Amino acid sequence: MPGDLSDWLAAGGLLGTAAAFLLSAWEMRGNRRATSASLYMSLAESMRAEWRAFDLANGQKDTQEEILGEILNLVEAGCACENDRMFAGRTRKILRNVIDDIQDAIDGNPEIKALASKLTTHSHTYEESEAYRSRRMRERDRESRGRIVKTG
Repeated sequence: MPGDLSDWLAAGGLLGTAAAFLLSAWEMRGNRRATSASLYMSLAESMRAEWRAFDLANGQKDTQEEILGEILNLVEAGCACENDRMFAGRTRKILRNVIDDIQDAIDGNPEIKALASKLTTHSHTYEESEAYRSRRMRERDRESRGRIVKTG
């Protein structure tokens, strides 16, 4: 009889431990997503504000150069965080879209692209952005090849 009670107590303790482990894993997942959302909001809003300022500084080359440098630094920080897998869930997808849009806009405008190239002063400057861009181009290429295009 005493052995039976100790077996039941051990089984109960094991179930309690498993429940605590599952609860802590669930909490960690939620905390990671909350941190991801907070980081996204900060980076994305700063990128948007700087991009608006860049547009408003139209024709003021020195000001645009300074603002573009800030944009590129923010994109670099976002790319580093993405490359380190700091983003989770939907915020990761949204941030990727923001970064992709900014990088596409720079790449698609010869004047802005030349200005960005001027700001790249060392081989390691914006290396996180370059690594991110290369990976995303490969992913986009795979996605486009995998899509079925309907005609008619």
